[in-house]
Amino acid sequence: MLYQYKVRLAKKLNSSALMAEAWHHRSDAISSIAAFVGVLGAILGASYNIPILVYPDPLAGLLVSLLVIKIGFSLAKEASSTMMEQVLDAEKTQPFIETAAKIPGVKRVMNYWPEITDTTWSSTSASESTLILPLNKDISSQKK
Repeated sequence: MLYQYKVRLAKKLNSSALMAEAWHHRSDAISSIAAFVGVLGAILGASYNIPILVYPDPLAGLLVSLLVIKIGFSLAKEASSTMMEQVLDAEKTQPFIETAAKIPGVKRVMNYWPEITDTTWSSTSASESTLILPLNKDISSQKK
């Protein structure tokens, strides 16, 4: 239940930290169930002298270990993509490139950086230069 709540909240707020916390709740629940089954099997095996029931405990431990590794890898992959400023595909970057190319004095846009002639900087005020960001924001919000 906590997992579902935190996932919805994380998606609403676009928060990777809340998503990690949601997965923490999910892994706790699964680990607890696996540990319960493993310990129950070991207790029943010892009580009724059934040797095969000693195996659920180490298997549960292995299952929990694999779960933690999988979730940790997934979260690390997502976090590293975010931190490394994951490159957008061409379809998503095209509006930004077109906006930058329309600015007077921009010769070309290479690697998503506009190449600007020297005269642009001398004739463009700082307030005019700051118009670039809102234009990009407007285009990106229209594409959603």
